[in-house]
Amino acid sequence: MFSDQQCEIYQGKALFADLGGVSSKVTCHQFYQDLDPVITRFFSIKDQGFIYGTALGAVFCRNSSQANLVQDLKLMAFENEKVEHIEIVRSEEVSGILAIGNQGTIMMYYKFVDDSTVHLQQFNIQAPIYSLDKIQDFNYVVSNGIGKVSMMLFKFNQREVELELLPFQGLNQVSALRFLDRTTLEVLCDNGEYQRVKFNPQATSVGNNPEAIHALIQDALKELALSETSLKEMEREEQELNDKLVSVNQTLYAIQSINARRKKGLGNSLQDTGFEFTLCPIVKPASIANTCLQPVTYLRACIKTSRFLQLEHWELSLDLFPLEISTKDAGLTQYVPVVGFETHYEQHMERYSVWERDIPLDLNRCSLPLKATCTLIMISSEQKELRFPLAEMIVDDIHFAIPCTLDLIESIERRGLDEVTNRLNQSYQLLTLLDKTNPFARLLRKHPDSLHQKLLNYKQSTIRCIVDPSMTNEQYRSILASLLSEGRRMDEIKNMICHAEQAYFTLASFPASPIMLKLTKLSINEIDIVIQCAHTPALFKAEATLLLRLYHYYFCKEKDKEMNASFFKMIKLLDNQIEQLRELYHQDKMEIDYNDKTLFGSIKEVVDLISNVNNQVSIGFVKFL
Repeated sequence: MFSDQQCEIYQGKALFADLGGVSSKVTCHQFYQDLDPVITRFFSIKDQGFIYGTALGAVFCRNSSQANLVQDLKLMAFENEKVEHIEIVRSEEVSGILAIGNQGTIMMYYKFVDDSTVHLQQFNIQAPIYSLDKIQDFNYVVSNGIGKVSMMLFKFNQREVELELLPFQGLNQVSALRFLDRTTLEVLCDNGEYQRVKFNPQATSVGNNPEAIHALIQDALKELALSETSLKEMEREEQELNDKLVSVNQTLYAIQSINARRKKGLGNSLQDTGFEFTLCPIVKPASIANTCLQPVTYLRACIKTSRFLQLEHWELSLDLFPLEISTKDAGLTQYVPVVGFETHYEQHMERYSVWERDIPLDLNRCSLPLKATCTLIMISSEQKELRFPLAEMIVDDIHFAIPCTLDLIESIERRGLDEVTNRLNQSYQLLTLLDKTNPFARLLRKHPDSLHQKLLNYKQSTIRCIVDPSMTNEQYRSILASLLSEGRRMDEIKNMICHAEQAYFTLASFPASPIMLKLTKLSINEIDIVIQCAHTPALFKAEATLLLRLYHYYFCKEKDKEMNASFFKMIKLLDNQIEQLRELYHQDKMEIDYNDKTLFGSIKEVVDLISNVNNQVSIGFVKFL
């Protein structure tokens, strides 16, 4: 059996281990039991538990009998200083709770033995505390200020508590100390020097000692300089806090004004609300041989605001999360200071302020499609932040599509898509290494060319859709523009679309693989979107992205529900098979062995089945606006 002492220790460990939910770092703690009943009734706490202090200056009590605790009881609170020391004080005269902050503030709740009144006494020794140790009840030795060592004595006189500081002569710049016995003190100085000092706790007179007087004067001057520095720091922090408060008030006022002028279903615009935010995917190409073989992708964040909205103390938080739940890629968060607004003039008059930044997006680290969430934040304290949500969008590969140049389009029309793609891939492989983090690319690299051909023979894919028979010719001619225009300027769309039924572009993730889209009207209510690309991974990537975009136009008719349900059930089964193959590949040791042919065959079988389904079966009714 466990002894009572062991049970108490284990109980204390369990309670203390549960402090993981505390919102601030625990700096000190003290277990208690059999506390004075007057104190326990005053704070409404139990007979057993522990008291702990935090880095934010709060002193809490947790009762040992509490289970499923929602919130601990706060006993005391220090302003702008962490709790350095906590003690349950008991003597023949008084009992209570003592807490000391690291900036010199001391709080004590106490009661006299023959009295039922609980008193609160507060002191301040006007200097930060570096180290502290207990000598005996109500007597402490402390290093504070410039590292000067003093004895801190609490005296109880006529129902009041008095604090007396007795400085030790000859001890300065002490960063840590420990009391050994009534006449010995161990100290560690700022320069790393260790000393064991004999001292006399009785106060000594320095009236006839010029050296002692000189030392006291020097200490006083150093403490004065330290106080002046601390005062300037406090003034700086106060000014910074005032600036943040002004910014928050102005922002809140602006947000209220923006919200009052908003129209339901419409985004914020500068003309309507005085605030506008846009997030636009862009590609900055390095043009080589009339094509972009080394594209760099960015998300361009732009804020336009009226002059009354001040955002200089805010940061833009960009959160990126993979859209596919099955992906193993982690999310990414970037913080960009919202500083450097430029004034925009119209007809020599200030109209608004604009802030624009291009935030790099590494496609090797972020798996597309992903969800991008933008939020303005201001950190108001160590734990709290103000958040102003701005926008949320889905970013896919077509957002980073690069229009093919006129020369490249003419080369494709003259020489064919295969020959042009092979030439570009040869140049691309000389400029950059293949992505070694891509499992599909690694799988292809380690096998003979005969096996390569087995998987790389997909050069065309067809997406068949059912459309409204009453669709006008103008609506039909705008289908490609509707699918490709999200997040793009009109001039980019014109460069990408040759005519209403054909478009050319490359993806930033496959810059050496041109993609051709063809729109064909099969009947009055049926259309085909044909995707052609000589590089299979780029073909599949473009197809998956277009299917995701078509989903937003998908409209399920009542009579098609049964057919669509069976179709999606089959696709779901195929997705599960692919996921199982992916897991099997991740477990592979990246060595050529007898299992590789089996793995290749399974992948080929599943992909062939998906390709046949997509090419022969309509995805359903799609309603283009």
